[in-house]
Amino acid sequence: MLVFIIILPIAVGTWWYRSIKYTTANLLIQTSQVFFHYLSKPRQLTIKRLLMVMAAAFEFNPQYSKLLPPRPSDDEELTELIHSRDLPHLTVKVKEPVLREPWAVKTSILIHAHLGKVGLPPATLRPDQKTVLKVCPRLINEMINILNQVWIYARYRPSPQVSTPPSQDVYESVMRMSQMVVQQTWDRESVVLQLPHIQTDMLRHFRTRRRNITTVEEFVAMKNADRRSLVRAISDEDYLDVMAVCSSFPHVTISTFSLQ
Repeated sequence: MLVFIIILPIAVGTWWYRSIKYTTANLLIQTSQVFFHYLSKPRQLTIKRLLMVMAAAFEFNPQYSKLLPPRPSDDEELTELIHSRDLPHLTVKVKEPVLREPWAVKTSILIHAHLGKVGLPPATLRPDQKTVLKVCPRLINEMINILNQVWIYARYRPSPQVSTPPSQDVYESVMRMSQMVVQQTWDRESVVLQLPHIQTDMLRHFRTRRRNITTVEEFVAMKNADRRSLVRAISDEDYLDVMAVCSSFPHVTISTFSLQ
């Protein structure tokens, strides 16, 4: 009897309270609202803009979630990253609501540092970055869901707030974001940068008068001595990491034939 009188109502109440806070994708309702607000605006949505919107997810707002608590070292460490030359695509001078919040700016910095392969303090920002990256796939899926909602509203229930359906380019940009996060590189950069420990400044050795290495396959096809010399800036241990990743790359062969 005690179960039905006390425990069951508490369990139902807890479930109900949680259900009104989260979407079916287990994301905060406020996150979907922010996404809808910015993805429904008739303005150009570049990759950098979309990353900024994703960083404004309320999962990273310390007032709503415990995933990304502020640290005493944030001001010093984040300011150093902002003023460095390691994050050329980063924009922090934003006046728009939510996007300008310190926690959203911090999240943007962590995402840009991931894409730029920038080393972070191992005891502070690095764990925070791992937390952000774990949530990114669900956030990207939610952005696609929101774009679908915007398209439906603009097509069948247009209003002054939602009058233009999202373009195909916007959909493609959001899907490219998923690829960027997984491959840890910007969408327009060399595919060789997908390999661990390979930095942008090394690429000048990949394309010279003597060689033109533009793909992972071409890198693997080199003689071992030449390949090791090409990435001589990294340690032997890091080189083994590079080759281990290369060995896991899929090799696809396409054959064509015609039926007579």
